[in-house]
Amino acid sequence: MRWQKLLSKNAQNLFSLINLMKDLIWRKTDLAEELKIDVKTVDRHLKRLAESDCPIQLILHKKTVQLVYDQGYSEPYLLFVFLIQSPPFCLLKNLLLNEPYEQEYDRSTQERLRKWFGEYHLSFSYKKAQIFGSERKIRYLLFCFLKDFPHFFADDGEQSFSETFIQLLKQRKDPAEIEILGDSRTLFFELFPELLFREEQILPLKEKNYLAILRLSCNQITEKRWERIEETQDYRKLTIVTEKLDSLFWLNSEFESGNKSKLTKVLYQEWLRYVIGIHDRLVEEEVRYYQETLEKFPNSKDKLYQFRLAIQQALAHPAVEWGMLLLKTLQERGYLDVHPPEVKIVFFFRYEHQEARRLAGVLNKTLRHRKRISIHVCTRNKPPRYADLVITDHFFPLDHNEDQKTYLYHPSFGIERLLTDINYWLGKNR
Repeated sequence: MRWQKLLSKNAQNLFSLINLMKDLIWRKTDLAEELKIDVKTVDRHLKRLAESDCPIQLILHKKTVQLVYDQGYSEPYLLFVFLIQSPPFCLLKNLLLNEPYEQEYDRSTQERLRKWFGEYHLSFSYKKAQIFGSERKIRYLLFCFLKDFPHFFADDGEQSFSETFIQLLKQRKDPAEIEILGDSRTLFFELFPELLFREEQILPLKEKNYLAILRLSCNQITEKRWERIEETQDYRKLTIVTEKLDSLFWLNSEFESGNKSKLTKVLYQEWLRYVIGIHDRLVEEEVRYYQETLEKFPNSKDKLYQFRLAIQQALAHPAVEWGMLLLKTLQERGYLDVHPPEVKIVFFFRYEHQEARRLAGVLNKTLRHRKRISIHVCTRNKPPRYADLVITDHFFPLDHNEDQKTYLYHPSFGIERLLTDINYWLGKNR
């Protein structure tokens, strides 16, 4: 069941354990083998289960264990018991039923639900208490909710299942007041006519554009749609922002050939959310704290000014706070690093750029535990001056400073020797 993914890791472990055991007698070694864990971990799970509020009894022996479920074993009902204690499910219930929040839900709870929503190609705004996405998908989610958990509507049996379902659909809030920021000239409802229902074609232009942007931003964008998006003026402007980010900061995983296009797509998706107002927001204290953190880095004020200028030129004067949020988001997701790395390694191959990227990927995985190391692949006619180590497969004119080292790689060396030599060099220069 997809609902299980809303549970925390510990709750999922306990649910899997109960679901496997049912009312049978198990040897602990067999349980460990079935769950692919060791016996000590089984003991920890059993101890946690004994201390939980689940309606069960554990009969423990030295090597065997039996679980007795007080209300008779039923997987859906057992999952229901777990879910009603889970904050992400409670948040989902409040959103689906248009209820006030039962409690203040922390960011980790919101993120777990947001990730789960992604499987249905949906999203939500915590501030507005509203679900976003295709109406068809929202109705499907409502149907699944009512079908799998009718316990919420079992009050005296006065209202039938179908009546409750219809009433819930009628209670769904209309879209919030339509506001589209910026001066985007892209008519998304013309670019993607399939995003609108037939009866929505008669709506005003602004409302049609809003609905198309909303559904596009809350769903996974397919490659075919990206091909159409890449032809738009808005996307081309954002490629300039990507180049500016590349010049001001350190893009991670630049050995991947499509890294810059991935970054531009992320920028575009964040911009889509911003223009219709469903983006995440930073409070004033968060903006100030993040800015103070950035100002500790060299030339930070000048870099931030250039970054803001690039965004304003591309996106028609967005808010300064959103620019900071965008930079923070890119940094947290691992697309770039604001602080320059301590060690900069560059692969500089004459023709075999694909092989250079493969080697760079292996080296990156091996050195991931070491902080402050940057690995790039250079496809230009000479390596960059910032590189501390240039790994190359050919001789080239020495146009670098004395501190820059060169490693001549040959395919006969193999990856093991390359990794050993690089590790030795890093240890020597620590």
